[in-house]
Amino acid sequence: MLVVYLKNIPLVAEVSSFVDYLNSIGKGRVMLLNSIWHLTSDKESGIARLKLLVLDLGMHSYGVKSLGAINIKFTQTKTVPIYLLFNWSDKNGD
Repeated sequence: MLVVYLKNIPLVAEVSSFVDYLNSIGKGRVMLLNSIWHLTSDKESGIARLKLLVLDLGMHSYGVKSLGAINIKFTQTKTVPIYLLFNWSDKNGD
């Protein structure tokens, strides 16, 4: 019995780590996939019209949400990471 337990310690550690991760997300938190992807333009400014596909951790779809137009002005580089297009404050503005 001890041998079986010792052989499965890495699996137990991975599952425990995953459960900790799930608990850390909590209700009402956002996980943005592909957040380091960039929008790129050959112009100095533009308007982005984005759509978000909303999924839970079980990959159940809650539909597509269209965002309002986002005005983007590029400075030196004409690229912006996706995560910078969002304001990450909670309901209290923190």
